Amino acid sequence: MKPILINAERFVSMYFPDHKIKENAKEIRIGNKGSKVVMKDGSGFFDHEEGNFTSMFNEIMRRENFSYPDACKYCKDNNLFISDHAFRYHKKPIETFKREIFEKSLIPFGFTNGHEYLKRRGIIDSAYPENTLYWNDAENYLCHKIVDINLHTIGYQRIWVSSDFKKLPPPKIYGTSKGGKTVINIHDYETIILVEGLEDGLTLHQSYLLNNVKRTVWVMTGTSNFKFVEIFKNHQIPLSPTDIFSNFFKKTPLTSIRRALSNLTRNGKLEKISKKKIGSYGKLEHCWKLK
Repeated sequence: MKPILINAERFVSMYFPDHKIKENAKEIRIGNKGSKVVMKDGSGFFDHEEGNFTSMFNEIMRRENFSYPDACKYCKDNNLFISDHAFRYHKKPIETFKREIFEKSLIPFGFTNGHEYLKRRGIIDSAYPENTLYWNDAENYLCHKIVDINLHTIGYQRIWVSSDFKKLPPPKIYGTSKGGKTVINIHDYETIILVEGLEDGLTLHQSYLLNNVKRTVWVMTGTSNFKFVEIFKNHQIPLSPTDIFSNFFKKTPLTSIRRALSNLTRNGKLEKISKKKIGSYGKLEHCWKLK
């Protein structure tokens, strides 16, 4: 049985408000010797002096002398849940709670090292989109928000920056980037420009601003979706998943190609048409074209 996960930061602030705290990526150590340990994923509490090794939820029950139902109500009232129990009491999915905790570590974009990094790449302040770029001062990464077709946040791409303001590969995704994009400008212009990287998107948007060119710019995070759009642009003919697999991406699983086509259809980039071709295993499959 999985433990009931508890928000580690809130647990520490409630029960150890005046204690010395030391943190690393996975745990929070409490006390001068760090004898008490709280796991940041919300699972465990360890008191090495008392030999007490338990879950944070069980520790709350012990400290407050609660029954299970009383402990659940207490955790709900104090916004302590970050597990599936959180959905039961707060009507929020666990991923929402995790993302909210992640977002607490982000600094709104301003005069940070992330700003200096982009500035050294020749990107001016007016090119920065609002509520999209952030900086994490503890881990030295710039990140940009990834949204779905309804502009709901689904993840962030993190770009680590060295002390001399150079990019440290590889970038990593928090959450998901499937079917998502980073919107550089929100204007609903008729022409949408798709680019691969954040810096490319900002530089292109900056050029459009300076020359009064009206274009919407999206950063397609990674190339998994972007590369399929390029195929349709270059060939200008309807293609089936098997066409793409056989002629362009023989090492990409057919299921991944179908998923990418579905994502791009939802994003308004491609259109599924009635034309069909013989595909894998002799079965008919639909074709797609640029929308």
